[in-house]
Amino acid sequence: MFSFKARRMLREVVARDRRRFRPSLKNGLGSIERLESRELMAYSPLGVSLPNLTVSGYAGPLAFWGGPIAVNLNVSNAGGNTQLQPLSLAPGAATTADAGPFYVSVFVVARPGTRHSATLFLGNASFPQGLQQNASVQQTANFNLPTIHPGFSSAYGSKVYLELVVNPNNQVNVGNPFQNTYLNLQNPIRITPPAAAVSVVGSDLPSVLQPGDTIAPNFELANFGAISTTVGGTLDVQLVASRSRFFNRGTTVIANYPVEVVQPQSNAPTQDFVPANVNLQQQSNFETIRGGPVTLPTSPRRYYIGFVVNPQTVVPALASLRRPQPLLISQVRTVGPPIPGLPPAGVIGQQITPFPNPFPYPNAPIPNG
Repeated sequence: MFSFKARRMLREVVARDRRRFRPSLKNGLGSIERLESRELMAYSPLGVSLPNLTVSGYAGPLAFWGGPIAVNLNVSNAGGNTQLQPLSLAPGAATTADAGPFYVSVFVVARPGTRHSATLFLGNASFPQGLQQNASVQQTANFNLPTIHPGFSSAYGSKVYLELVVNPNNQVNVGNPFQNTYLNLQNPIRITPPAAAVSVVGSDLPSVLQPGDTIAPNFELANFGAISTTVGGTLDVQLVASRSRFFNRGTTVIANYPVEVVQPQSNAPTQDFVPANVNLQQQSNFETIRGGPVTLPTSPRRYYIGFVVNPQTVVPALASLRRPQPLLISQVRTVGPPIPGLPPAGVIGQQITPFPNPFPYPNAPIPNG
């Protein structure tokens, strides 16, 4: 029998040896063991390859309680068939690593990582076709935020976060069911008032204009609010002429463009919100208006033209965001003074339909007379 002192020395030696040979990231053993344990989970005991579903996504940058919100879902199947085959598989052939029909559950989370965090279920997005091995699929799903829920703030400017769970009930037998949750902390959803916020963000008004010129303006609208413009009826956008850059007394309306609908920003999922027209692919909260030929006023010798959105506040939701200061004209161009010996220009011919290039990039020139 060992004495008490000898037993204590033996325990210290064993503990020191364990610390000395403990796998660590420095020598790579720890990462290798974790990799092996993770990869072994992707296969059944008989070596059959299984699907490996992962999900990520993002939503629109803003929404309001009780209003719509769109979510972009990206699902990947990292599973791969590793069994030895007597013959090569034909392209697209079914394997045990293919995932059958599944769905993604969508939640919003308040204050994640704290003891006051709360979770609210929005709905499920279905993928009835399943997903083949080594493939990915993207889908946009539309939901409605419920009315205010316990644990969430109703204050405007507060934030909620998107959480996604793929294959939540394990309806698909996957290799690692612990990698099926995604929490997006980089793109929070800001709670805003239920109002629209429409602006003219681009136009192709000529840079050089004279009084009396005839032009065919095209312009682009964007709704950076949380509701559609259909809430209050038809939206009016006017091309106006003014001695200043403001819509005030003495402003002349050159043309009026009624707009039926501009979708809200909450229906346009985006990872990097840019409040301008710089995307090659037009998002759902943008609307392009093709204008017919209009003639500019012949006087005064020098003035400004540009666009104003709903100057008569026809849409009540827009009025809630209107400040008492004078309405500023957007996409302003200077007209005049007249160039000596050069008559006003007139537009000849019809517009090109459809346009060959995305707005606002230059299209084929229209000859002027």
